[in-house]
Amino acid sequence: LALIINEVFVSAEAEEAPPTASPLQRHLRPAVAVTIGWCALYYSFLQGQAAAAFWIHKKRREAGNKEKAGHDKEKALEFASVKYPGRPNTQGLIFVMDRSVGNLLEQTPPFLVAVWLHALAASPNEAAFFGWIWLLLRAAYPVAFAHPSMPRALWGVQRSLGVSWVSLITWPSYAVIWRLLYGAARGRSV
Repeated sequence: LALIINEVFVSAEAEEAPPTASPLQRHLRPAVAVTIGWCALYYSFLQGQAAAAFWIHKKRREAGNKEKAGHDKEKALEFASVKYPGRPNTQGLIFVMDRSVGNLLEQTPPFLVAVWLHALAASPNEAAFFGWIWLLLRAAYPVAFAHPSMPRALWGVQRSLGVSWVSLITWPSYAVIWRLLYGAARGRSV
């Protein structure tokens, strides 16, 4: 994000579009900057939403541990019960696919914005290349999200690493989008 802000607002080059830019690219540069700002705000809200769920889960788990000291028979507080309250079943194929569709819908606006901004302001071929990478990553999301169906050992590896399998899909997907936006802000392929 800092590179994009520098490219659009700070650098000496930001005063003018790159010399190879078409008149349309130069004309669209302010709209490209606002659209990139929207993507940044969108991702900030999504990260805030996820961080709030993790924080509340941690607080409730800690409070539950204090209350049940010595009572090992009680079930541990599931993260899904905090992140998806009121949902009676947070395991199984239906939940995995519901979240896969929901996550795709959450990620689609910045993806399409980034692809088209990059195609218009930098390179349609490069936009397509990174777009296909993003689609492949998203196609793997249901497998990464299916943690309740995973063997206990695999789920244990995830917990010991302190990173969700979904992060191995989500963060590279974010990187693709920001790479596309950076190219759009520069007005040329990077």
